[in-house]
Amino acid sequence: MLLADIGLHLKDRIKACFAESGCELNMKYIDPSYLIRSVPANPFDSVYCLRLAHNAVHAAMAGRTQMVVGRWHGRFVHIPMTMAVSRRNQVDPNGDLWLSVLEATGQPRRFLPPASA
Repeated sequence: MLLADIGLHLKDRIKACFAESGCELNMKYIDPSYLIRSVPANPFDSVYCLRLAHNAVHAAMAGRTQMVVGRWHGRFVHIPMTMAVSRRNQVDPNGDLWLSVLEATGQPRRFLPPASA
């Protein structure tokens, strides 16, 4: 049995709750079916995402705003949005990190443009 998208239901309920209380709300809903991933999630990914989600919900329930949840020195921490976007992170395309990504996802080392149809 395929259930309906819980995200849409939650979005509508949250909007209605804020509207009833007269509070301003700026909400973005990203349809998870549009997310692209190169490889299936493994158990580590699933557990990591679950723990990120738990920490994000706890932060929201505590009234925290303008922050994201991340890991630092093995602990989940609240990172202010201004700090999270304060500098651009760049990956060296010739470095070990990018090579690890290519090996883990099975992508070719160099992408070629698609052949003309």
